[in-house]
Amino acid sequence: MAVDLHTHSCCSDGSLTPSELMELAYEKKLSAIALTDHDTVSGIKEAKKVAEDLSITLIPGIEISSLYDLGNVVKEFHILGLGVDETDVQFLKKLEQYGALRQERNEKMLRLISENVCNIDKDEFYARFDRSVITRAHFAQYLYEKGIVSSVKEAFDRYLGDGKPCYIPKEGVTAKEAITCIREAGGHPVLAHPPQYRLSLTVLDKVIKDLKECGLEGIEVVYSTYTNAQERELRTLAVKNELHMTGGSDYHGTPKPDIQLGTGLGNLYVPDAFANWLLA
Repeated sequence: MAVDLHTHSCCSDGSLTPSELMELAYEKKLSAIALTDHDTVSGIKEAKKVAEDLSITLIPGIEISSLYDLGNVVKEFHILGLGVDETDVQFLKKLEQYGALRQERNEKMLRLISENVCNIDKDEFYARFDRSVITRAHFAQYLYEKGIVSSVKEAFDRYLGDGKPCYIPKEGVTAKEAITCIREAGGHPVLAHPPQYRLSLTVLDKVIKDLKECGLEGIEVVYSTYTNAQERELRTLAVKNELHMTGGSDYHGTPKPDIQLGTGLGNLYVPDAFANWLLA
């Protein structure tokens, strides 16, 4: 059977509620699913109840946005935390601190959008996404709904993408800090979608070795948008560095309409063996 170890609900930048996501996992006949919202575990409690009712194995998770200094450039890395204890008090305090940094960034982007694109009513904006951890995707969705852009992609291409007029670089938590945070909460840190960081295989291998010393346990080797060559390369790196393999669709629902839960763009398959080490 298949599993999906990378998904999002409306508690971050997905469109489905945690309950709806579990119901969809049941319809898709997934044997296990990880809910990995950005920088929050607020949807886990709701998801757990429905998963139990439907006899679905839920792996509590998170996707922490972090920074990694390569010397000549600082890259944003996403670290999945699979199997975290979503009730751990110290963990929740750390996430609250990360949330404060994100909020500062969001306020800066709001000002830039109001100055350069269109005026945004802050109260209306935050009310529109009241359950969510706000990301750039929410700004893009808002601009689309207001008719400023013709698609979410256009919002990123013109205003919100790296180096664009309304982009604000992230500050704060490092990849190593994110890994430590996840492990202290009983979770397993996994490097999400490495090809998105646009590193050579040589540099990526060095990064993985460095992060493993800090407690990295796995690499996301199966993902909706990988080419066959990328998957082979990542599997090789996982074996070489003695790291676990994971995979997931990165399902968001409406914000990424082409990506389906469990099957990605249509040919994704994450074997249930990829979840065994998380459930042992």
